[in-house]
Amino acid sequence: NKIDSNKVAHGNYRLHDGGMVYLLGYSPNSWFRGNYLLNSLLGNGIHPDDGASYWTFDRNVIENVRKEWIGLWNKNSLDCVVSNNFCNTIIAKLKGTNSTFINNTTQLDAPPWVSPVANDIIENAGLEQEYQCLLEGKTRKE
Repeated sequence: NKIDSNKVAHGNYRLHDGGMVYLLGYSPNSWFRGNYLLNSLLGNGIHPDDGASYWTFDRNVIENVRKEWIGLWNKNSLDCVVSNNFCNTIIAKLKGTNSTFINNTTQLDAPPWVSPVANDIIENAGLEQEYQCLLEGKTRKE
C-alpha cells in the first residue's frame, strides 16, 4: 500500500474511535508519506488500529487533532516506523512492537510552520493540477 500526497480535512465529527486515516491489518512494505491531515474534531490524525503492521509513516503534516496525532496504540501492531513528521500537538501513542519513532517535529504554535519541509508537504498535498476541476463538480477540464 502506498498512500502519498493526500490532503484530508475536517473529519471525525461524529466518531470517537478512529482517525482521519484508519489502517488495519498486515501490510508489508506499506508507506504513508507526504500527506496533510487537518482538523480532526473527535479522533486521531493517523489511526493504525489493532494489528496494523509494517507501515512507514514519513514526512506528513498533522494539524489540529483532538486526540493523538498518531495512535499506534496496540502491541499487536508490528515493526512500524514513524519518522520525519510534523504536528502541532504533543499527544501521540507508539506502543507497537518493534516500532520506532524518530526525528518527528512538534511545533505547538503552528500554523504557520517554521519548517520549509512542512510547508512543501502542505503545498504538494491534495489533488494534482489536472484534477482540480473535480472540486468544481466537473469531470474534465473544459
